[in-house]
Amino acid sequence: MKMIKSYVAIALTVLAMSVTSCMQPVEGNTPSDKEPAPSPITPDMINWEACKAEPGEYYIIFNSLPQEANMLYVKAVYNVDNGDEIIKSMSVYADTLKLEGFGTQPSYDVDLYAVSRRGSESEKLTITVEPLEPSVSVVGRTITVQGSFSSMLVNCENPQRKNLDIYVDLKYFDEQTGREISVSKVNTISGLDSVKTIVIDDLPGGWYEVSSYVGDRYGNVSEVVQHDGTEVIKDEPILGKVNERKPELGDFDPTSQDPRVWSFIDDSRLWGKYRWMDNETNEFVLDPSKADLYVKGGMRNAQASFGAGKIQYFFDGQTEEATGDDNASRFITGITKYAGVNGYWAYPYSYFFDLGRTVELSRVTVHQAIGVKYSMYSTKTFELWGREEMEGDDEEGADLLSGWFQLGTYTIEKPLTESDQNAMFKKGHTFQVKESENGDPLLADPIRYLWFRGIEDFDPGKPAKVTVDGVQVEVPGSPYQGQLAEITLYGVDSYEE
Repeated sequence: MKMIKSYVAIALTVLAMSVTSCMQPVEGNTPSDKEPAPSPITPDMINWEACKAEPGEYYIIFNSLPQEANMLYVKAVYNVDNGDEIIKSMSVYADTLKLEGFGTQPSYDVDLYAVSRRGSESEKLTITVEPLEPSVSVVGRTITVQGSFSSMLVNCENPQRKNLDIYVDLKYFDEQTGREISVSKVNTISGLDSVKTIVIDDLPGGWYEVSSYVGDRYGNVSEVVQHDGTEVIKDEPILGKVNERKPELGDFDPTSQDPRVWSFIDDSRLWGKYRWMDNETNEFVLDPSKADLYVKGGMRNAQASFGAGKIQYFFDGQTEEATGDDNASRFITGITKYAGVNGYWAYPYSYFFDLGRTVELSRVTVHQAIGVKYSMYSTKTFELWGREEMEGDDEEGADLLSGWFQLGTYTIEKPLTESDQNAMFKKGHTFQVKESENGDPLLADPIRYLWFRGIEDFDPGKPAKVTVDGVQVEVPGSPYQGQLAEITLYGVDSYEE
């Protein structure tokens, strides 16, 4: 038995030695896990007439490639201005190899390899390419800056739709400290932006020295451009105030002596003499001459309260920060009915407010609600309408249905990344209320009353079909609600202590 075990041990040892010997490569031979490299790329495989130079880029167009069956892709290796080595590839099934990241040099050497399925590389072919000036230079020359209300507008063009960083350096004299203050800002533009306006806000009023330049992820930067002196105009928030006579913010109190009290204009006050109670039916009746105004999105408020939402929360100074806790500081329009059926498109919707005094608006900031940011229910596009104060507005028989004029239409843009979305959710989205033809900051015409009109959300639903009076009609589908958390107005306030 011991002899049998000895023979087995000897046999296993010999087998192991044999396998080990087979795995040792012989000098000058290709290891067994490699395969022959494809034939090298040759100059005649490139369609030189079709090759194209772009800003910071070069496109190599091939009319043929090595014909070996194991050929998988073409690899390009080159160095950009900061010394980094860049590797780009093109599938054997394509004909265009895109090279990018080039800077200001007139030409660059590029090594081309044919690569097999197991990674074996052919001998290299070195070619010289001459791209156009980099995208950072193209975009850098388009940058303009313009002073606005407590902010500065930075405009640029991005014709190639590249992901780039816009750097803006600001200097201003702080009269309170007697010192010159320097502020640096960086903002990203993306492949979605052919034209971009960047808002640098929360700036003190005064004159600024401004310079700018553009950078990309390859370390290329444009020349620094010095802009003309730019003036920032300071504006102030148009604050509401809790009505001390009534505990709930926003209840209209015609006896209040404080003009800073905001209030929600409900339908009974909005319609005034054009709406009355029918004693027989115990229902409100509208003046037939004005009844066509009482439509969703017209001279008719959406629900003042629904679930945890209340329209007064829209101007109570409380936002819903991205903490995951819903503090119910939002309005919810409620479920909209169509032909008596619940659950149809909530947009457009309207809400009306009394600011309590005359103001001239400069900017408006809106905040979204937790849980619906940049998604269904959250209002994406809205309009602002205004109406100035008229004699007799607070008297019985006042006509609040007339005299409204549109201030503007505004759309919340969804940032690309989740981190940017969270930052903008907390910060809110700010719009200049009135824009001039040349972009100069302008105050809107004086108003006392504000009409907020929701137009569209971030996720419009598909149309639905319902039957009305025996006829099937198509109506917009979900979402069934509109929601926002807070509105803040800025401008010039007529109120003085």
